[in-house]
Amino acid sequence: MDKVTLMFPGFRTKAFTLSFDDGLDTDIRLAGVMKKYGIKGTFNVNSGLFSPEGTVKPAGRDSIPLTVSQAKELFSDPDFEVASHGYRHIALGHTGGADAMMDVLNDRITLERTFGRLVRGFAVPYSSYNDDVRTMVRLAGFAWARGGGRKTDFLLPREDEWYDWTGIGQLDGAVDDLIDRFVGEPNLYYHGQLLMLYGHSYEFENVDGLWEKAEERFRKLVSCEEIWFATNSEIHEYVRAFRGLVYYADMSAAYNPARVDVFLRCDDGKFRIPAGKEAKI
Repeated sequence: MDKVTLMFPGFRTKAFTLSFDDGLDTDIRLAGVMKKYGIKGTFNVNSGLFSPEGTVKPAGRDSIPLTVSQAKELFSDPDFEVASHGYRHIALGHTGGADAMMDVLNDRITLERTFGRLVRGFAVPYSSYNDDVRTMVRLAGFAWARGGGRKTDFLLPREDEWYDWTGIGQLDGAVDDLIDRFVGEPNLYYHGQLLMLYGHSYEFENVDGLWEKAEERFRKLVSCEEIWFATNSEIHEYVRAFRGLVYYADMSAAYNPARVDVFLRCDDGKFRIPAGKEAKI
């Protein structure tokens, strides 16, 4: 056998995910639009900044933080992952030390207690990131971290890039051309392709036509049957499961120790390796 390459669930060749920061009331409308098109994604929340129950948004404000009850209702949907964005949304790279470490850890603890689920991911506030912050995020038990940055290819993160994961901001002028390429260009020869779009839901309120643009983008994406729509952590777990396959010495079969089925292609065709089982390839 010459080559084994990753496919996404359902033998799809591409994956798309969204990442939105700050845990704002405008997330509610965004989630409704995502649900309309079957788009999944991750919302990165500051658990120390929830609005008090009963808060009324002041006139002229684009958005305010969600209340705990709003967040619980919104994120009860499994299509919407909760990730950390720091307890107080501070610039961790400039803060440093024990204060920064406690902010990272407290957010994970509070989110997990609030929502009753594991929180696996971290979005870096202000993209204020350095090696010390990467270490803090790892020590706090996060599996991946998303910064700012600008990614204009569709390559999957390498194993050493999960704590420097990035995509492209929704206000970037290259987004629509990138989506056109992602949808229109076939992925025939390489490992599964990935596009992540990130931003803030308040941007839809203060940029004219952005709600309509989002729906236009979503319609284009869901028209492509090759795309798997997933949360950030679903993609992380799946790619690591593929990379964790254990092959027979002659490559005649593979064992999948992960908890998710893995799909692949090789010279002899396309194969599904069930979670916790072996399969011939």
